[in-house]
Amino acid sequence: MADRPDPPFPIGKRAPHAVAFSFARDEGGVIAILFALLLPFLVGGMAIGVDTGFVMVKQRKLQHAADMAALAGAAWQASGASTAEIAAVVDVAADNSGFDPALGDIVLGYPSATELSVTLTQAHPRPLTSLFSDSPFVISASATGRTQGLEATLCLHSLSSNATGAVTVEAQSVVSLPACTVAVNSANPAAFVSASKSQTSSGCIGITGGASIAGAITLDRCAAVNANKGSGPPDPWAGLAEPALNGSCDYATGLEIKKDTTLTPTQPHPGGLPMMRLCGGVTVWPNRTLTLDPGLYIISGGELRIRNNAELESSAGALIYLADSDAGLSMENRAKIALAPPSSGPWGVVSLFASRAGGPDITFEEAAIDGAIYGAGSAISVASNGAVTGCFQLVGDTVTLGGRATLTRDCTGSALVFPGFEPGGGAVSLVE
Repeated sequence: MADRPDPPFPIGKRAPHAVAFSFARDEGGVIAILFALLLPFLVGGMAIGVDTGFVMVKQRKLQHAADMAALAGAAWQASGASTAEIAAVVDVAADNSGFDPALGDIVLGYPSATELSVTLTQAHPRPLTSLFSDSPFVISASATGRTQGLEATLCLHSLSSNATGAVTVEAQSVVSLPACTVAVNSANPAAFVSASKSQTSSGCIGITGGASIAGAITLDRCAAVNANKGSGPPDPWAGLAEPALNGSCDYATGLEIKKDTTLTPTQPHPGGLPMMRLCGGVTVWPNRTLTLDPGLYIISGGELRIRNNAELESSAGALIYLADSDAGLSMENRAKIALAPPSSGPWGVVSLFASRAGGPDITFEEAAIDGAIYGAGSAISVASNGAVTGCFQLVGDTVTLGGRATLTRDCTGSALVFPGFEPGGGAVSLVE
């Protein structure tokens, strides 16, 4: 019998290629196991990254809302507003800046007579890490607003950012605003225009842009007109909510006042004042008088028109709300109006409020005004030869005094307090 050849490898030993194949197969299994074990950590890491970015974005937005609320609240604190009024303004300013009150709280602090602190807190559901925890992310932001040198009341304020003649005093007009401020936010080189033979006296005049001055200027709080400031004060009423358009039209196709008439609002309104809806506008015919009992009057779809020698009387305390672009105020020759704000309710010392979005025009002929006239998008004017007197604050997109018109402010003995500050020497700033 022939001898058998020896096997190439010892019995019980595997060929090298078999060992390599087995090792590769075992290594692949190990990698699969390791991947399966690491997968939750990889997913968790990505989830944490996404949620961290989410929190950072929400934090920045919340800080912006806190900053805006602190600035608005500090300005109102400087004006002497009550804590309830300040809280209401802070709430609206925060909401308008993106704060959702359904997700958190607002806490106010009063570190000093010139400082107001605001802390906003919100709880947000976790976008991805809710797989690992059901507790929400709690985010907070704080800001403190400080007022400095706010000595003069803001009594005339143009909010336009670029209008020529945003505040215009035409020839032979007389403006008398003792110890209070005229603020012009327009950056135009001729933002403030004082025509030849006009006279303007006030506490200070602060202008973001430039001025064209040919008339006489007298200041009792500042040494000179403060032009080319580069920035202007904020809208003092920015935090004030517009009246809700609730209820039905008491007059659906317009109201013509052809005999002396008294209107009494009876509809309930969430603002707390009795309300009347005047749809289609109101016209007071010549030589007739319309008296408004206390309450809220919402005018839409047509203007409030006071014709020759006619009168509108609301000195008992009413808020007139011009709700859209059609609801302007126009007054004809020798027409008269007397306004005073409600004695209670959320709109404070405002006598006439024009829709911000609608921006209806407001024109006065002869007016006795106590309270604020506020139309952030409105052109407010006093007609040529017109006269406005009283303890008032005018805040509009632009303000114009026609030729030979007079604007005279006297708050002697008045308890009215208006928001706003002196742009000539004062400021509202964030301290943290």
